[in-house]
Amino acid sequence: MMTMARCADQGEAWREAWIVAAMEYFHDTKVTQKMLRQQTVERTTDGIQVVVGGVTYWLPLDIEC
Repeated sequence: MMTMARCADQGEAWREAWIVAAMEYFHDTKVTQKMLRQQTVERTTDGIQVVVGGVTYWLPLDIEC
């Protein structure tokens, strides 16, 4: 999982796949790529913030890949 996070900046499809996997792994929250496209996703200096159902989740992302 962390190896995937270190190289997650490889395009939109890769980022969506990472977020789907990471949401379940880190937050025990299932989202689909279709569902994800309807949510707020923002890059932060140290990761990604995803808002699902009014709850903000943080996911790690090492942008120095």
